[in-house]
Amino acid sequence: LEKMEKEEKLWNSNYLKVMTANFSMSFAFYLLTPLLPLYLSEHFAAASGRSTLCWISRKGRRGN
Repeated sequence: LEKMEKEEKLWNSNYLKVMTANFSMSFAFYLLTPLLPLYLSEHFAAASGRSTLCWISRKGRRGN
């Protein structure tokens, strides 16, 4: 008689660990994104607002 191979479950402990780590990292970056412009403007006197975005988009179109 043939031995039946044990099928691995999809939702095993290693998969859950990787999924939790991936979610945590994504969530941390998601929370960091809105705070980054505030941090940059306070600590590095970076320009803020629409003028910066317009400058970046114009620079990209010129190919510089």
